[in-house]
Amino acid sequence: MQGDIEIYQARIQELEQANRTLEKKLERVKAELVELESTNEKTQSLLHKAVEEAKEREKQLKLYKYALDSTADAVAIADMSGKQIYQNSTFSKLLDCPTNDDFDKCGGIPAFFVNNADFQKVIQQVTLRACAYEVELKSLTGRQFPALLRSGAVFDADDNAIAMMGVILDISERKQVEQTLRDYAEKLEETLKQLQSTQAQMLQAEKMSSLGQLVAGIAHEINNPVNFIHGNITYINEYTQQLLELIQLYQDEFLNQPQVIADKMEEIDLNFIRQDLPKLFSSMQVGTKRIREIIKSLRLFSRLDEADIKTINIHEGIDSTLMILQNRLKEKPKRIAIEVVKDYGDIPHIECYAGQLNQVFMNILVNAIDTLEEGIRNGQVKAPVITIRTSVINTWGVKITIADNGCGIPEEIKQRIFDPFFTTKPVGKGTGMGMSISYQIITDKHHGKLECFSVLGQGTEFCIQIPIQQIVDLT
Repeated sequence: MQGDIEIYQARIQELEQANRTLEKKLERVKAELVELESTNEKTQSLLHKAVEEAKEREKQLKLYKYALDSTADAVAIADMSGKQIYQNSTFSKLLDCPTNDDFDKCGGIPAFFVNNADFQKVIQQVTLRACAYEVELKSLTGRQFPALLRSGAVFDADDNAIAMMGVILDISERKQVEQTLRDYAEKLEETLKQLQSTQAQMLQAEKMSSLGQLVAGIAHEINNPVNFIHGNITYINEYTQQLLELIQLYQDEFLNQPQVIADKMEEIDLNFIRQDLPKLFSSMQVGTKRIREIIKSLRLFSRLDEADIKTINIHEGIDSTLMILQNRLKEKPKRIAIEVVKDYGDIPHIECYAGQLNQVFMNILVNAIDTLEEGIRNGQVKAPVITIRTSVINTWGVKITIADNGCGIPEEIKQRIFDPFFTTKPVGKGTGMGMSISYQIITDKHHGKLECFSVLGQGTEFCIQIPIQQIVDLT
């Protein structure tokens, strides 16, 4: 019995010891639970914070995506192997490429370049942080358009390139505007040239009109007394002949003349007067006839009716111009005469603005004379000749060619010979408007053609073609 009690007490002690051990473990568990609860709270706090940060980042990414999708620029990002990572909606619409998979399936970046050289240039510069080019791109549906491409690499913290980014702006409208502005600028420049040309032509026309009025006035004033002299020379010649006949009759009837009369007859050399006086009258008639021809040429050339279309003999206009230029054609000290060969065809009278057409003849002939004089000075022209030919063209018009055997015109100058203000003459010797005005008179006023043909070292020919009858614009 005593032994059972001892065993029971020993068992109780063991149980108490185990209970104390359990209590200690329970206390440790409670402490751990408290620590776990504290850790859980921290974890929950961190997790909540991480979730909030993730939501904020997602919100920011949505804002960035919205901003990128809202921009007019197409934006795309690819890794360094060329695989598409991101593209905004503008990129999808502009290049007709809805998804990244479509981008990769079509062959990637090269598929969107029209010119492979542009693609190679971009790839060579891809490691730069930023570069910009104007390139020609094409969409997956084949639409081509000009674009401003800004491209560059994306770098990590260690400055290693980890991606490529491209920003594309369709500049089709800008190019159209630029082209429109260029066209407008060209039109403005052309209009300015036309205004300058018109102004110069108006000044030239005013000068020619004033000169024509002056020449016509002088010719008119000279014409009256010259006609008076020319008309009376015949009567003076007749009266003088009658007086000489009377003197001769007196000598025949009165052989024994007073000595005073005989001495006077010997003093004045009456026999010489009888022979020379008719010659003097003949010379005076030739001179007055020449003056009348010059006056006629001046009046024909000035043509005060040049504002109206008149039917004229074109040969008279050419001849009157040659008459005015006779002083430049004839022989001069240290310069031989310039021969003029006229090969006139049987052409009808034509309708034209006579004064203006004479101005064309004058401009071409003056240029020919200048060229021949230069050739004579340089020793390149030995026998200067100007050849003028006229002929009919298929019954509708006439052709006038004025050719010289001068030095010719170089091709680069010939191409500009009808341009306003273009001249090869020294400053003060020419305005550069003569041939330009001539071209306008023939082409615009007379609906004809004015062409220049030239061979270096052989000469130059101007060919004028104008219709026989002019078409009057009633508008």
